[in-house]
Amino acid sequence: MYNKLDTGSSHDRLGAAISSIGDTGGYTIRDSIGLKAISNISDGAEVTRLNAGLWAVLDFNNTTSANNSGTTLSGAYGVQIDHDNSGTTRTGQPTAFLGFGEKYTGGTASVETAYFMDIFTQGKTGDATWGTSANVAFYQDKTADTYGGATLQIEAIAGGIIQEGFALEDGDGVLLLDDDTTVTTGTAEGKMIAENSSADGVLKLRVNGETKYIQLYNNVGDIL
Repeated sequence: MYNKLDTGSSHDRLGAAISSIGDTGGYTIRDSIGLKAISNISDGAEVTRLNAGLWAVLDFNNTTSANNSGTTLSGAYGVQIDHDNSGTTRTGQPTAFLGFGEKYTGGTASVETAYFMDIFTQGKTGDATWGTSANVAFYQDKTADTYGGATLQIEAIAGGIIQEGFALEDGDGVLLLDDDTTVTTGTAEGKMIAENSSADGVLKLRVNGETKYIQLYNNVGDIL
């Protein structure tokens, strides 16, 4: 199956079209999968480059300036995932667009999958150097901004009296908190650290060879 042209009203061009029906004659089945790709690793040979169960490539080799309008680029995705209910009425809620699973059960963390996601993998970093801090496309590599010597203007009503205006010196800080937030002060840098009671767990990523973390919260309204 290669370069299949749909000559109907849609004029879609498909490399391959595969369909699976879950309900087969009323029998309960375990899995219903449209496409399953497996790459089995041999114990007698080393894989020297890419090692993946599925590899999707969107190639812009033949893109010209005439293609830069419309959806040739604005509709360009390496992978597009849709949930549909073609011909019927949806009566239930799908779980998610993506699912990730770790099937290893040996109890050794050092052989479990290291990262939730690896962005700009080795050998595929564009203009950036692997493992070196750099801005790469949608990723900006920079630390949090610091501010000093600024004046913060605040208007607040306390007991019917409007209170406003105070100056910040270098190293000073202002933090607005909810009642369930614990505050720690007195570090060597004079910083104020807030620990939200809802913060629970992080996702471990790798971006251009550098390990990063995304903080997770149990309640969306508690994010600082």
